[in-house]
Amino acid sequence: MTNEDRAYDQALTYLSKRSYSALEIRRKLTAKGYTDEEKDAAMKRLQDNRFIDDEALANRVYRRFVEEGVYGNSYIAYKMKERGLEMPERLSAEEEKERALALVLAKLTKNGSVLRRKVGSYLANRGYGQSTFYAVLEELDARDLLLSERSKYD
Repeated sequence: MTNEDRAYDQALTYLSKRSYSALEIRRKLTAKGYTDEEKDAAMKRLQDNRFIDDEALANRVYRRFVEEGVYGNSYIAYKMKERGLEMPERLSAEEEKERALALVLAKLTKNGSVLRRKVGSYLANRGYGQSTFYAVLEELDARDLLLSERSKYD
């Protein structure tokens, strides 16, 4: 068995556990000490046999993030880029604002006292941009939720 075959078998072992992008498989094979030629040969076989399909994986990963409903475009793009995947589409500004608003409304404490800094940090940590943050604050102000009791609006 050649090293190219070993690299291919090692990649199949990884893929038997979960889906990986081409970049992730390359990183794993590099960590195992395979040369570029061995990795290239293994990757070509994987793609020829349709064991790796970054486009299909990107669609599945993106759909999972969207269905979770708690992350904004920046976070989703960052996580996908980490895996070597392109975002197939982006949430519209309106969709992103609605998702961020739903998160903030769910986070309101029982007495309704929510500080702008906390809201900003909460959204920023989930990948929402500054413009979305300000749009959510405007919406909260319009609904009089920042300093009001949440129970009035439930």
